[in-house]
Amino acid sequence: MMAILHPLKRVEAIVPNYVTRFSCVGPSCPDSCCTGWSVSIDRKTHVAYQQVQHTHLSDRMQTKLLRNRKGHQELAYSRVEMDTQSGDCPFMEEKLCAVQRELGEDKLSNTCFSYPRFTTEVAGTRQQTMTLSCPEAARLALTSADAMEFSQAAMLVRPEQINVVTKRWGLDPETTNTLRFSSLQIVRASNLDLWERLAVLGFMCETVSNLVRKGEQAQVEAAILQTRTACTSGAAKEALSPLLPDHSAQVIIFSELWAGRGVGAKSEVQRQVSREVAEGLGFAGEALSTDHATLVARYQSGLTKLHTALDEAPFILQNYVLNDMFRELFPFEGSDATEHYRRLVVRYGIVRLMLAARCEAKGRPLLLDEIVETIQVFARLHQHNAQFAKRAEESLKKANWDTLEKMFRFLRD
Repeated sequence: MMAILHPLKRVEAIVPNYVTRFSCVGPSCPDSCCTGWSVSIDRKTHVAYQQVQHTHLSDRMQTKLLRNRKGHQELAYSRVEMDTQSGDCPFMEEKLCAVQRELGEDKLSNTCFSYPRFTTEVAGTRQQTMTLSCPEAARLALTSADAMEFSQAAMLVRPEQINVVTKRWGLDPETTNTLRFSSLQIVRASNLDLWERLAVLGFMCETVSNLVRKGEQAQVEAAILQTRTACTSGAAKEALSPLLPDHSAQVIIFSELWAGRGVGAKSEVQRQVSREVAEGLGFAGEALSTDHATLVARYQSGLTKLHTALDEAPFILQNYVLNDMFRELFPFEGSDATEHYRRLVVRYGIVRLMLAARCEAKGRPLLLDEIVETIQVFARLHQHNAQFAKRAEESLKKANWDTLEKMFRFLRD
């Protein structure tokens, strides 16, 4: 019997409510986390797997682990490629993991053990959240009004998987956490529409970026307070009211960025969602383009249906944005706050585009589970794709739509 490979530690962490309600749904999962990806294997697990003497697993341990020659060698020393026909992990048997069944949970790789969880420590505060590429995590995070309320909870984690974030941009730990949690509070501002909250968030990010660039970190907290006051006083709403939506620019830019039509889709759920998005936008069959007027008209029609759908659960897109921000330590995952903000707006815009397009394809407002399904598929196909983030930045700059004022017109629907 192998010794315990990955010991656990109980830690206190800030978590959204939905994380405490999560449990793996196993065989009933409609879009298994063990389908469609290659799985990164950390060095410690790889070495242990190469030494396994087990009649049922040894051959696969020797042949299915492919060494990575680039990248983070400790975290992604090797990888397991999915079966080319089924898209399933070669260690899956009847939708259950043979490694966990035969060797125990502590023998799982760090990726397999943690997914869809992320545990981070920033400025002395630990947190745990999840990626919505997991269908069950998406369902829990998006379908409950209190899913993104935060509490303190004890969590079992592998110590080596706690991502410790050091000082950022010359800000002290207190200001770092003040900026993070103030950003979340802005997105919760109930007196503003979601697009208005995101616009205010962009203004704060640009202000913070400028202060940091000039070495005036001491002024950041005052800028945060000024932004929050603008939210509560009504000044922000008044300033944003003259802005009109630019549906033509929205659908052109975001459909270009989506540009998936199912590329990378492995499961039938992913393929169906991608087909319906393409159909809703007016892409016929395998055609990669449609005329501009049709594209705009179908998008506007789909948005009208989407508004009706969201009337039944107005918190869904807010929860999506909040989870994205909390998981990615917003606004600190970028060269500056404004860069991270642009990434957030792009992802929000593509999710909205996909939802509106599916509404149009179905000729009706989406049902709650269809909204969740669409967001989960987006997260699965695009959210973790570094090339997608890079392409988004380049597309916005190429179209001269990376300025804050123009991005606000992306937001209003």
